Amino acid sequence: MPYELTLVPDHDRGGHVYRAVLAGEIEAAAVRELSDWLGDAKQNPDASFVVDLSSATTSAQARLALRSLLRAHADLQPSRRLSVIAPGRRSAATAAAA
Repeated sequence: MPYELTLVPDHDRGGHVYRAVLAGEIEAAAVRELSDWLGDAKQNPDASFVVDLSSATTSAQARLALRSLLRAHADLQPSRRLSVIAPGRRSAATAAAA
């Protein structure tokens, strides 16, 4: 599995929060796999979801797949059941050193 899933109780809203953490260089295929999983998991009305990309780097194809994921699961956004933690921006100096 190209991402790590955890499940914790949601003390604020009830139900549970699924957290998918993606790290390193993210492939578009991993994002599509996550989107497919999310399509099944969102059938649980008490679940909410966090996609954590804070430790990830994304290619242009992976960013397109992420946009597709957000469009496919837009029905979760009005009720705040889906949130995405974006990758941190790398400074020019950090990128040059890598």
